Amino acid sequence: MDRGHCAKNFEPIRKEDFTDAGPLRHFCASAFIYDIAEEKFLLIRHRKCGYWIPPGGHVEADERPDVTAVREAQEETGIAVRLVGAPAPLFPGETAIVQPFGLRIYEDGPGHEHMSFLYAAVPTGGSLAMSEREVEDVGWFSLDKIFSESFGAAPAVGGWCRFLSKKIPSLLPVEN
Repeated sequence: MDRGHCAKNFEPIRKEDFTDAGPLRHFCASAFIYDIAEEKFLLIRHRKCGYWIPPGGHVEADERPDVTAVREAQEETGIAVRLVGAPAPLFPGETAIVQPFGLRIYEDGPGHEHMSFLYAAVPTGGSLAMSEREVEDVGWFSLDKIFSESFGAAPAVGGWCRFLSKKIPSLLPVEN
């Protein structure tokens, strides 16, 4: 393993990033919702950060991240979704859930970080309606639009959309 490459991308933990108990950490989950027929992703323009991002939010007490991703998609966009992906390996006494495609950790201010589970999803029903409390706008967008300079997607959203636009169709059953 090339330890030099890992070290080059590693940012040391700073003392000011912690409270007495460590950094304030919130667990979140998001769903990259892809309409395969239209080749478009459903994104929200988040009121607080101003970027176009996938719908998502904080994992509630006693809620699994996969449930959060589905719930937040419906609450923020009006669209019902089904998560797609490989189930996690299942051993006796465990419940299989869809694996997230990514896990991001990002700062939301000094000593405050979000750990976000990133899921892939397809729409299953509902109609577009946004939650005005957190969302400025909602819509379906092509990869060309997402990558346009004037669009305003959050960093990495385009990369995830490109990756998942190729991955999601391979995870769905073939229709005869």
